[in-house]
Amino acid sequence: MCKDRIETAVKADKNVSSANWSMSKKLLTVSYDASKTDKKSILKSVAEVGHDNEMFRASGKVYDDLEVCCQYERPDNSKKMAKNCDPKQVCELK
Repeated sequence: MCKDRIETAVKADKNVSSANWSMSKKLLTVSYDASKTDKKSILKSVAEVGHDNEMFRASGKVYDDLEVCCQYERPDNSKKMAKNCDPKQVCELK
């Protein structure tokens, strides 16, 4: 479920040619046209479907709606989040 959700979200960008989420390594490998998209856009799409990453924190609601098997211990990123960040939205980390 998690693997499909993450890969589908990333591949929704027509500039992404492949995406592979390794559950055991917790690593996303993506091939994309860097002249048309970037890492930030890709990682935002992952956060939008409920998965925190190095650049974004998923909204609390979307994360809470994930299947239990896809949930994980979320680090406290409050110091990395912008002061005006709404936890009901995807938040960019500093």
